Amino acid sequence: MNHVSMLRKALLGAFLLLANMAALSCDKPLRPVLDLPQVLVEFKVKVMGVVTVTGQFHDVRGSRIETDSDRGSSLNIIVCLNSVDTQNTGRDRLLRSSTFFDVERFPTIDFTQVRLVTGTNGERHLVGELTLHGVSQPIAFEIIDLERKAQNGAGMSMAYAARATIKRAQFGLDAFRMVVSDEVEITVYVNDDGGKQIAGL
Repeated sequence: MNHVSMLRKALLGAFLLLANMAALSCDKPLRPVLDLPQVLVEFKVKVMGVVTVTGQFHDVRGSRIETDSDRGSSLNIIVCLNSVDTQNTGRDRLLRSSTFFDVERFPTIDFTQVRLVTGTNGERHLVGELTLHGVSQPIAFEIIDLERKAQNGAGMSMAYAARATIKRAQFGLDAFRMVVSDEVEITVYVNDDGGKQIAGL
């Protein structure tokens, strides 16, 4: 299997691991299925144009949708916003509040109708519709092979990534615009061990 095929299989396998979870709801506990050291959902945003705040979501779920179209199956992925973790309790509380995510009204980020698209130059994207804070926008995550393996917060080496940048104001998240950047980078990381496990499925 060549390098590109292994990369493709690892990223698709990571999202399929998310998709095999039993429910698309954050209101009831589920038996853990996903090992977060193998798949990590992370976001980054700049504060005052200088400091980069990094956060993770520890509760990610999904389901696989089979269709009759030529596109084949797609995925629906959900991120439970109440699981946000920036290593700062006060900041996490603010993010969950009505000032930002407003988790009581909008408890999830939904990434729906997710499918793999390959461009004419061989570039690959995971495309779908992202719904955040009650607003839906089309989105494409670029699949990246990390030449220098990134380290997640737990010190785990991550080999692959799927990355996209959103403008939070487009989703009605416009608090502290003079302080917090409008652009937010979202990344799904997959490590070597996760890639080997996925390749054996």
